[in-house]
Amino acid sequence: MINVSPIKFLGSKVILAFSILFACESKEVVHHFDPKDNSNIVFIGNTFADRLQNNNYFETLLYKSFPERNLKVRNLAWNADEVSLRPRPLDFGTLDDHLHQQKADVIFACFGLNEAFKGQEGLTDFSKDLQDFLKHLQQQQFNGINSPQIVLVSPIAQENKGGFLPDPKVNNQNL
Repeated sequence: MINVSPIKFLGSKVILAFSILFACESKEVVHHFDPKDNSNIVFIGNTFADRLQNNNYFETLLYKSFPERNLKVRNLAWNADEVSLRPRPLDFGTLDDHLHQQKADVIFACFGLNEAFKGQEGLTDFSKDLQDFLKHLQQQQFNGINSPQIVLVSPIAQENKGGFLPDPKVNNQNL
């Protein structure tokens, strides 16, 4: 088990938050996240999203930011998921089945890290698969009323930890 000090962990979360804020800054269009009352928010994706269950600072931030909205947050992420690969046990149900069960109004989709390990050769397939996946989600009405709002979360860069670990420079370029 890797032991990370709480200060380093919190520091990395603060850096991630600022990185997301600055990466999303646009002079032409800025989308403010403003969930409606009683919104059902669902996280899907790879290990990054799955680990939000263990370190639920973001979920806490959602509740704190919108205390009067009566939000419901569920995490359907699964380690190693990819846009076009979501292996599950027999009779587990499809992602659509589970998004319907949760009546998803808002979907945070965290994909791209695992796909980046396929290098530049995998970029065309990933791009097409992601576009098809997002189009499919936008055509659904998981809550029975309207299409879900989709927040696409890109993967974070790998740190260079030195020692015997590989240099993440090439993989970070693929991200």
